Amino acid sequence: MTPVPTVDPHLTLQTWLSPGYPVSGFAYSHGVEQAIAQGDIASDSQAEEWIALVIAQGSGRNDACLISAAWQGAPIAELARARAVAVERRVEMDEMGAAFARTTRNAYGLDLQDGPYPVVFGQACRALDIPLAFALPAYLNAFAAQMISVCVRLVPLGQTQGQAILARLAPQIGAVARAAEAGGLEDLGSACFASDMAAMAHERLSPRLFRT
Repeated sequence: MTPVPTVDPHLTLQTWLSPGYPVSGFAYSHGVEQAIAQGDIASDSQAEEWIALVIAQGSGRNDACLISAAWQGAPIAELARARAVAVERRVEMDEMGAAFARTTRNAYGLDLQDGPYPVVFGQACRALDIPLAFALPAYLNAFAAQMISVCVRLVPLGQTQGQAILARLAPQIGAVARAAEAGGLEDLGSACFASDMAAMAHERLSPRLFRT
């Protein structure tokens, strides 16, 4: 198949990061379900604080670093898996990555191998010359929106409250994206221990709605 030309990188990113793109993001809570179940997230302010920390100091920041490295051509799939702090985090990365790679291979004609989601996403952006300055904030915004959606359903929060949280997170998302674009793999690391522990505990949560 001939690769589909990128007419507008913004439109491509909107497509790839849309809830309609079949990566099954709706099935994963990234540990947020566990945090809600144990009472760490019970209001809009607590939801905002939790997600802000994940973006700035946890796996959101790491994903941005991995996307940047993959965009530059670094072979980092195994490093990404090794950095997963819990089994469910690795499952989430691998399953979403495989779904993204499969769909993007077939729809865009790109030669993508299955791999961790941020790695495959970065490789796809590189293949279509989508600038990191566009790709990183768009990815982080979609990642935050996915966690907010879990909070809207389970806390529960109103839809307007959820959108207000996302709007307030915009400056932080931009700052993390700019830092990842300018940085390197030496910036990988997490100080978001509550989120990491929630990811570890979630596999024992019963009943549960989400896979992670």
